[in-house]
Parts: sequence; structure tokens; C-alpha cells
Amino acid sequence: MGKVKVKILVDNCTAQADVLAEHGFSMLVEEADSRILFDTGATNVLVHNSKVYNLDLSEITDVVLSHGHDDHTGGMRYFLPLNERCRVVCGKGYNVRRCGTRGTDISFPAELVVPNDRLCIADDVLQLSDSVFVVSARESKINTFSHIGGFFRFPLPGQKEVDDFEDELFIVIKREQGLVLCSGCAHRGIINLIDLAEQKFGIPVVSVVGGMHTVNDSEEQIKQLCDEIGAKAVSQMICCHCTGVNSFANVAVNLPNVEVKYATVGNNLVF
Repeated sequence: MGKVKVKILVDNCTAQADVLAEHGFSMLVEEADSRILFDTGATNVLVHNSKVYNLDLSEITDVVLSHGHDDHTGGMRYFLPLNERCRVVCGKGYNVRRCGTRGTDISFPAELVVPNDRLCIADDVLQLSDSVFVVSARESKINTFSHIGGFFRFPLPGQKEVDDFEDELFIVIKREQGLVLCSGCAHRGIINLIDLAEQKFGIPVVSVVGGMHTVNDSEEQIKQLCDEIGAKAVSQMICCHCTGVNSFANVAVNLPNVEVKYATVGNNLVF
């Protein structure tokens, strides 16, 4: 089983002077000849940072969009012209118009049309490389650990409904010791994604990487989440993006037996 490399390309934070940060997320997942881009950030920050890291975006084999919000898909405006061959993996409904409580459009770029011969709608488990899979979250629970409140869809003109994020996708890396779960935002709840991954693959999740959308959670909500995670086999949490710095600190306090780290632009991980 070969190594899988992960690099954070876009995030809210960076510790380097020559790269940019924004409210957005993108990571590169590499295994052998597969170069998988998980989300594209909000703007051209992905392109800028990729140049700094000498990453040729034309060599990306698959781009996976975790959900249709513009802080994860806006970078497609700048990425697609640079790559004319990669597969684009989305969940059903990724391009429905969306907004938050403030009414601002936060949708997949309206002017973009992904060619049908490149578009792949993932509705279950899709293998991307030897050890890397994309999983649809549509079968996961929606409960108190989910973060769907305040987000809406416009499936029809003038028709507004609460967004249940059925288009949400996450990445699973299968390792000998267990699963690595990579999340864009975990709107359906990071513990619910962990449960679904374990159900689908029959082995435990040992590492979690990415956003958990806990930025506005209370200390009590974080404690309840950590109680659930602590009952699992998870031994590593690498948080970023919508996790929130304060929530990250609370996660670290409430999971003393788990390695908890905060990732920023440029961080390299190997699994």
C-alpha cells in the first residue's frame, strides 16, 4: 500500500508570507499517478498558491467538490480554463442556487457549465485511486450535530427551502490502520460522516482532516461532539477552515487522548 500525500492549498489561515489565505478551502490528495483536488477555494487564491508550490493544475486528474457553496467552488472559474481533461465529481444538486440568512448568493458559479463528458455525479462510493474514495453524505444522519440551520436552497424560482446538503461529498483514504476522512465543511455533522464512512467500509476512522463547521458552536456543543468522537477509534484530528480557532482549542481540551492539530495553507500530511 503506497503513501498518500495531502497538501492544504487554500484555507482561512496561513503561516507563510508568499501565499494567500481566504475564507475558503482546497486540498490536494496525491497517490501514485492520481492528483485529486478536493474543493477549489473561493477565488483565484488556488491558482496563486499552486504557482508558489510549483503545482501544475493541468495535471489534476479529478476535482471533487464537497458541496455547492462558493467558498469551495468559486475557484472553479480560474481552475477549469487551466485543466481541460480532469473529471469533475459533484453531488446531485451541487449547482442549485443557495443563500444564507443574509440573503447573499453563495452558490456554485452561475456562469459555469461543466461539460457533460467530464461531470460525474457521485451518489454513493466512488473509487478515485487505489486507496482514495469519494463518498456521498446523503445517507448520513441529520441531527443536533449537523450544521444546516441558516442555509437555504432555491430549487425553483421563488421557492426557498432549508438546505439539507444532500450534495455533500467527502473523501476517504483507506489505510491499513483504518480510514482517513477528509471533510470540506461537514454540514451534515462530522460525527455523522464518521459513522457513515465506518458503515460503508467496515473499518474505523482513525484520522479526520478538514473543516467541521463548528465555528459558531458553544463550549457545550463542542463537548458533546467530542464525547461522541472520543468513543470512536479516532486518534488524530487535523482541523481547519470552518472549524474555527476557538472551537479547535475546545476540541483539543475535550479530546486529551487524541492528537489535535490546526492546519493552514501549505501544510503537508502523509498517510
